[in-house]
Amino acid sequence: MQVSAKRLRSFVPLKGLVDTSLELLARYAEVFRLAHGESLFELGDRSPYSYLLLEGELQLSARDGTTTLLHADHEQALYPVGNLVPRQISVRVASAAATLARIDRDLLEKELTWGQLGDHGEPPICEISGLPQENRQWMLALLHSPLFFRLPMSNVQQLLRRFKEIPYERNEVILREGDPGDRYFVIRSGSCRVTRRVGGRDILLNRMQAPEGFGEQALIAEQPRVATVVMETQGGLMSLAKEDFFTLMQAPLQKRIGLAEALDLVWNNRGRLIDVRSEAEFARGHLAEARNIPLYLLYLKSDRFVPTRYYIVYCDSGNRSEAAAFLLTQRGFNAYVLEGAAEALATVS
Repeated sequence: MQVSAKRLRSFVPLKGLVDTSLELLARYAEVFRLAHGESLFELGDRSPYSYLLLEGELQLSARDGTTTLLHADHEQALYPVGNLVPRQISVRVASAAATLARIDRDLLEKELTWGQLGDHGEPPICEISGLPQENRQWMLALLHSPLFFRLPMSNVQQLLRRFKEIPYERNEVILREGDPGDRYFVIRSGSCRVTRRVGGRDILLNRMQAPEGFGEQALIAEQPRVATVVMETQGGLMSLAKEDFFTLMQAPLQKRIGLAEALDLVWNNRGRLIDVRSEAEFARGHLAEARNIPLYLLYLKSDRFVPTRYYIVYCDSGNRSEAAAFLLTQRGFNAYVLEGAAEALATVS
């Protein structure tokens, strides 16, 4: 179940956001139902979410014992429920059932902040980044992309200052298959094609346009470039040094999860366990609940992934799984690297 961008716009903190922002928040929002008497949260709770009441009625209990009822039709329900952290109230369902949307608080606050700076507030976003004003539209698109949407605001500000713009001509090669990886790229303008040499001829793998990024796999997995990227049109790329990529992008986005918690997500149909090794490695031995999607196929296969589901990736050394988790995060999915994968594989190989 999902909430629409139009429905989100009805809530007070979100009224002024542009459609792109609302669509992203709608994509990440988790809609869930609670039955009568079930708890949303207790007094003192520090969960990192903002909750929006979509249907039903809630009982709000204050520290002094007083209670009030909040119905989805009430004016106060246009605001997040008990949004102060730590929570100053306890909340339970008073009606037969209630439907709510849960949004990560950091994502919500960041989008509200960037939206104000980009469209209405001062100083303009280009002054914050230090980049020329003509980059404004590109930066706004970048900030609304799934990858940058998840980064801490301080990291985004530093990244915008450290990107270096490089112009490219039509059909100019940006990187070649087999070359060492030393930089990460984001398309500022124009489009690129991605190819791989198979059987003596170039096979088209993908086409990309602004503000898509590429080049992370060779950096994270510490392997040569696995494909060739060519500029299809005249355009420009924003280039980021390897060290800045690791410290400002990859590290803060890297999320890990233990096997027990991962299996709980899988068994409750909230997650998928993905083995990103080769088909031959998978056939030799794999975790029982895992599905095999080799890293080189993950970009294409992820088109069918569900945004609200959790994807736990693993390999034997950690390099490929870290690259896979970054790729999925870049595409807007909830991705985790499985901790202790090598030890778990040792029991089945």
